[in-house]
Amino acid sequence: MSERAILTASPEAHAAAANRPARTMPTTVTPPPRPPLPLRDSRGRLNLTAKALKVTMTLDPAQLAEVTVPNGAGPQQLRITVGARRVSGQVSAKSLRRAAAMIAEHGVEKIAVLVQGRLEEGDIITGAGLVAQVKGSRPSPDLVAAEQNSPEKSVAA
Repeated sequence: MSERAILTASPEAHAAAANRPARTMPTTVTPPPRPPLPLRDSRGRLNLTAKALKVTMTLDPAQLAEVTVPNGAGPQQLRITVGARRVSGQVSAKSLRRAAAMIAEHGVEKIAVLVQGRLEEGDIITGAGLVAQVKGSRPSPDLVAAEQNSPEKSVAA
């Protein structure tokens, strides 16, 4: 059987340890809560808060008609200019391919392309999605009036 060496601290080390403050778990510092805003200001306007700022932007389908995205490509970075403001984000390559296919199938005039997401600080759109939809044709006012005045509607009521 082998003897295990036992290490002991010197009396000076024991004294130094006794004089040190005890180690404790660090505490989490939480900032003080903001005082709630008064519901109405001096002009009578409501003061409200929101969780997020959602954006929906309409893009020019002609620009997307020129875009080619290879299969297997990752998310695509985009930058959108609105007036003097620029926002950026990323969308999936699949949604870009779908939008380009819809534009090729239906034509630039009949497609609406939308980007939706959450606008964060620094003009960055997070969780952005790109959707291409066929524009619906509006019925003529005469057709709407005829449907509302049809005898079938009054019998069903």
